[in-house]
Amino acid sequence: MEKNKVLEVCSYYMGTKLYENLFQKLDEKGLDHDILYYCARETKLPPMPDNFIVSQPYKWSDRFIFSLKHKKVYRDVKENIDVNRYYLTHAHSLVSNGYISYRLKQDFNIPYITAVRNTDLFTFFRVMPHLIFLGRKILNEASGVVFLSPAYRDLTIEKYVAGEDQQKVYEKSIIIPNGIDDYYFEDPIENSKEYHDPLRLVYVGRVDDPNKNVITIVRACEILRKYGVKVELTLVGRMNIKIVQKYLEKKDYIRYEAIKDKSGVREILRDHDIFVMPSRRETFGLVYVEAMSQGLPVIYTKGQGFDGHFSEGEVGYRVVYNNAKEVAHRILDIKKDYKAISKKAFVNARQFNWDDLSEEYVKIYKKIRNGE
Repeated sequence: MEKNKVLEVCSYYMGTKLYENLFQKLDEKGLDHDILYYCARETKLPPMPDNFIVSQPYKWSDRFIFSLKHKKVYRDVKENIDVNRYYLTHAHSLVSNGYISYRLKQDFNIPYITAVRNTDLFTFFRVMPHLIFLGRKILNEASGVVFLSPAYRDLTIEKYVAGEDQQKVYEKSIIIPNGIDDYYFEDPIENSKEYHDPLRLVYVGRVDDPNKNVITIVRACEILRKYGVKVELTLVGRMNIKIVQKYLEKKDYIRYEAIKDKSGVREILRDHDIFVMPSRRETFGLVYVEAMSQGLPVIYTKGQGFDGHFSEGEVGYRVVYNNAKEVAHRILDIKKDYKAISKKAFVNARQFNWDDLSEEYVKIYKKIRNGE
């Protein structure tokens, strides 16, 4: 039987449009691929596309024992999927999905590429450090390793890859960020943006999530106000913790908006000047690019997922996540050269479109299939 398919191992498909957008673009490019999605038996699923292979071999409680859950998944894969159809598997995470691809290579000699995600570094490796050894094996055996940013590539290799293997993993590393919905590129802004007076700052995300660090944005606003800079801050997203809500309500320059759909988010972004999100940890942060697509310079976190894609001052500035004074000063730096940075943000956002990014994956698949 000819090996003419790619198997996408993607257990994180539900709950985000990221993979839906990617797989749709790969379909449009004529890629012959199947998507392996696995979850607990108790999970109720909507109708899935025709090229999805759904595996539900484990109980909800099995999720807490990594080896038990994933051995059940792999056994189900071997028993119910004709793996001889695939010339490549693509694990869309290192530890969970990577385990399946790694085992398929060991047993059937099918090469694979793997992605490294936030969950791998900050959940599996931190909460279950015994899985680091497995992660190293998966990285070493992969034909390619996809990182969302140079920052996460460097962090992974320096912290989790054995010294003698670091150069090998580095050489097969590929930087492919996530893309944003095509909607954000529709009806583009026609003229260079001018900032408002008062300066309009905006944040989009879970407002009371400590990781997202809204408190640092508020403190930066207080510093700017002490400097005599008039600012307004709009916070968009879910907020359930009452004490946070009461704290923010005391600030007359803060406006809160509940969760918005993409149309609402785009309109709010267009009506503001600078996007600020100094998350403590961030795999990539698509909302930075969504903001850029509307001409907003961005403030992002040093050493996290978005860092490294652009030079300092090109589309915004990186900051230490809990340094409110630095955030305030970087906002002032943007204000000094606002029109130029805004224009670069708008132009550079175009490179995060799914059509081009999916083409990068197609090229990788072809190279591996051709033995290059």
